[in-house]
Amino acid sequence: MKKYTAVRKLTDNRFLNLYEMDALTNTGSPFHYYFASRNSEENLPLLTGKLCSNGIVIYPIWKKEPEKIVMLRQYRYPLDAWLYELPAGLIDEGETASQAAVREMKEETGLTLNYDKYNWEEHPDHFILAGCDGEVDFGEGMKSIYALPGTQVLVTRDKEVQMSANDFGQGRAVYISGLPYSFANSRLLHRAVLWSTHGEEELNVWLSSNYNVDVHAYVKNGKFCVVNNTYEPQSTTVYRGDGSGFPLDLAANEIRWYGI
Repeated sequence: MKKYTAVRKLTDNRFLNLYEMDALTNTGSPFHYYFASRNSEENLPLLTGKLCSNGIVIYPIWKKEPEKIVMLRQYRYPLDAWLYELPAGLIDEGETASQAAVREMKEETGLTLNYDKYNWEEHPDHFILAGCDGEVDFGEGMKSIYALPGTQVLVTRDKEVQMSANDFGQGRAVYISGLPYSFANSRLLHRAVLWSTHGEEELNVWLSSNYNVDVHAYVKNGKFCVVNNTYEPQSTTVYRGDGSGFPLDLAANEIRWYGI
């Protein structure tokens, strides 16, 4: 039997809100009960039945002098006083507690947590990266992403993973921190999809070796076309459906049609 009949949100604050509950005593007598929560109204544990962490507290040991810890001196308005505190903060939506700890430590102290336990070995010769003619454009990318042992790290930036791949059982997964549209990124995404589905052998099927050129196959109609997507002449090798290829030079924006 529930020991309350209703819950009302009394404030509307970004970080913390006051709630009023129509509660019941053990004998069924009604009374008002008040509590504060960081959860939104629809995510209150008493309504969902699920407990979740809202924040983290970090106990950071100073690496150079392990007998010392890192603390913050912060002014607290309710007390009108300066306090010494451990670094702490809220877990953002989509973050794990570990990711939040790394981010909050950097934001609050300017220091970084020890990276030694993470996996930094890059695999630049991975199938997904083959054919890349420079650095991958991840756009803004992501901060505070780290790889555990066993993960194939493909690209890092400033000790933060931007792309990785991993096998698990018969499945595969690819992590990409961001991928703004470009011809080069479109080809990289194509290779990532093939690798994740164990389809590496299907790479050179209706494909252009030059990512500025596309191949469109209309098998039922018995035709395929090759399209130069740029305003400049392009040279490429065109691969047919059976994997055979032929060299081709195209003028700017040219389209060539062929029979299958």
